[in-house]
Amino acid sequence: MVRLCQYPGCFNKAKCLRLHAPVSKEGGPLTFHKLPVNDPERLKLWLLAIRWDVNTPIEKLHGCRLCSEHFSADDYEPEKGKSKRLLKSSAVPGPALLFQPNEVNYIFHFTDKPAQSPTQSEENDLDISMLSLECPSDKDTSFVPTSSTSTSTPTSAEEREGEMWKERKWIVNESNLKELLKRCQECGAIITTTQEISSGSLIQVRWECEKRHQGHWKSCADVRGMALNNLLVAASVLFTGAIYTDIAEWAALINLQVPKKTTFYTMQSSYLIPVVDAAYTEKQAAIIDDLHIQNAHQKGLHLSGDGRSDIPGFSAKYNTYSLMDDDSDKIVHFELVQVTEASSSVAMEPIGLKRGLSKILEKGIKVDVLTTDRSPSIRNIMRVDYPFVQHEFDIWHVAKRWQLSHE
Repeated sequence: MVRLCQYPGCFNKAKCLRLHAPVSKEGGPLTFHKLPVNDPERLKLWLLAIRWDVNTPIEKLHGCRLCSEHFSADDYEPEKGKSKRLLKSSAVPGPALLFQPNEVNYIFHFTDKPAQSPTQSEENDLDISMLSLECPSDKDTSFVPTSSTSTSTPTSAEEREGEMWKERKWIVNESNLKELLKRCQECGAIITTTQEISSGSLIQVRWECEKRHQGHWKSCADVRGMALNNLLVAASVLFTGAIYTDIAEWAALINLQVPKKTTFYTMQSSYLIPVVDAAYTEKQAAIIDDLHIQNAHQKGLHLSGDGRSDIPGFSAKYNTYSLMDDDSDKIVHFELVQVTEASSSVAMEPIGLKRGLSKILEKGIKVDVLTTDRSPSIRNIMRVDYPFVQHEFDIWHVAKRWQLSHE
């Protein structure tokens, strides 16, 4: 009986009727694994990874297999006394990149074996079909994080993946890519079947030649079940202060493939925002340590504070109030206030100041001077709640008020 790997887009067979044993894309032997039907929690993660319904009846899963191509090297452990590797009891396959198993109909293009003729004629007459499989739904399903996303410690493989962002990258046209897929890399025979699977900036191609050799190529490596370049695109947009619409419109003008909007925001919330938060927390802790040292030398902190609303006028929804150290020009703390927390959009700024200054004082930091604008609400807060802090006005606001009064 021939069993196919149930992973979306994979056509590896558990029992191939061929003279040579199946090999993985890394060159090692393929192994096939049953679904962990006796471990409900782990089974749920496996089903999520292959985009199957988690309520699929158990009797339908007994004959299902997943091949070793969808597990990392860290998911295996050597069997004692044997060269065979065993799958760890905690292993979970990488999440599917593109589609659900029943959403796509696969179409193959076969070419007849060419007659004996000059090589140039063979290449000119060859018709290679590149089948692009796109998700039929408008919803983007190219990224599915699992619950085991960020709980593991870094491994040597992950450290190597972390260095891949330094590699140079080029934009390659599809027609130029097809030129590389005319002949088998193993025997030089004509490639008769090709299948293309795309997911954002990732393109994967599986091919088979007339001598039944198979091959697989993809444009970038995977990181925890997702395309590395997709993650880098999302990261570069966020870390440069741009927005998805800008990069998407630019890419659309040259038909450049980039992650879809839902994929971008899923990666942002699952990976990028936690990284930004961790970096900010670490940097803020270092700034607070420096301020403690400054206080130890009998020097109080001189702060400047100001708020910025998301839109000008009196209908703002958010206000970010920042407090900066005048000596180092570093932001010591900031507070984000929503209009629902205040009586009006104008009242958000005093709330942000009071909340932020209180948190700085709670950390044991001595504040001698605070410079703000001439807001009556802030002046009242400083006079009533923080009489021990010298309150000064920003000279720009004073000069502006004086100029208006003399016009």
